[in-house]
Amino acid sequence: MKGVSLESAKASAGKVRKEGFNCAETVLWGLCERWGMDAPVSAATGFGGGIAGTGATCGALTGAIIALGLKVGRTDPKDKQSARRCYALCERLLRKFEESMGTTLCKEILEKAQPKGSLCEKAVACAVDLASGVVGEEKDG
Repeated sequence: MKGVSLESAKASAGKVRKEGFNCAETVLWGLCERWGMDAPVSAATGFGGGIAGTGATCGALTGAIIALGLKVGRTDPKDKQSARRCYALCERLLRKFEESMGTTLCKEILEKAQPKGSLCEKAVACAVDLASGVVGEEKDG
């Protein structure tokens, strides 16, 4: 599977969001397309609504973390280097997401949104952008 442009990935994510996927599923979908990966969107279902609808960590952020894990995470428990790399990228993503959105919590994002849910699309686009960016920054040095 060949990857797509960032803009194409964000457009595709926006489309599936409108069809009913939650933020976590949507970001996982978009990043899998971006990076040419094949993964079941169902892996992110339980993270929607701030982890099982509890308002905890934003689903857009957790979907991006799942995608980063698929892209750079380890497959061998002894591979400490890949684990450190994945943790570093995910931490960078989390910090940038918090800076951009003002919080990492779904309930706080929803509280700020007027009309309700209007910031979810921003969070999805932000997560796709930032996850793509942290991988790109790594390559740039």
